Amino acid sequence: MKISDYLVLTDMDNTLLKVPNGIPEINIKKINEYGSKGGHVTCCTGRSVDAVRHFTDEVHFSAPGITCNGAVIYDFTENKPVFQMTVTDNIFPLVRQIMDAFPGIGVEFHNCDGIFSPQVNDQVKSHCADEFIPYYEVTFEEIRNVIFNKVLLAAPEETINHLMEYIDSHRDNDPLYADFDFAHSSTIYYEILPRGVSKGFAVKKLAEIMGIDIANTIAIGDYFNDIDMFNASGYTISVADAIEEIRNITDMTTKRTCMEGAVCEVLEMIESRCSE
Repeated sequence: MKISDYLVLTDMDNTLLKVPNGIPEINIKKINEYGSKGGHVTCCTGRSVDAVRHFTDEVHFSAPGITCNGAVIYDFTENKPVFQMTVTDNIFPLVRQIMDAFPGIGVEFHNCDGIFSPQVNDQVKSHCADEFIPYYEVTFEEIRNVIFNKVLLAAPEETINHLMEYIDSHRDNDPLYADFDFAHSSTIYYEILPRGVSKGFAVKKLAEIMGIDIANTIAIGDYFNDIDMFNASGYTISVADAIEEIRNITDMTTKRTCMEGAVCEVLEMIESRCSE
């Protein structure tokens, strides 16, 4: 097997990088070197296109990146989506219903052009600051005819826990929920996605686009929202500082933590095995 036979997918936050530190230099150097040798390595993240683009001047992904928790596969070299799924118009009454039930919740509508917020709170401000991206304060009327890939709801952890209970109690009997899936991407974030979209869905789609056997996909992650990616991939790896529940279900765990260069360790391992 050659390194070009594999597709390596890494989660970003707490796998490839940490906020506010950024991507460790050891990972940047190895990813760029690996791509120059013909290897395919890219991200599989809940981050928006803009939040990933912030890093692409220094780290050169050698395959299109999976963003928005699987809703957008984006070619950062050509600066265009190669595949995307969008939420239906039912997203607007659904979000209004949630805002009425949780008046202080932050709301971010995401697409390839940016983040649009009809309701800003402290969590929205810190989210966008942490990811070095602007957000646009808008009204629902201003975005009514705009296409979006996902909605991120942001609030303190206790509120998010109540929100998840609220959605679970409505999703089976309220037709507004029929078009959507949901993802708990952080203790303070909950996401609304097009029905059928997940990191795992996007892994299969990207492998198909690139003509790579799904058995030759290698996924690296750290948290619950990486489980779909793991379930779809041929081989799964957790970083040393991943949560215990994730370390217990992956094929292996790196010796290095995220900031020690866990992703670099994986790429070095692949290179070593392909040279034997």
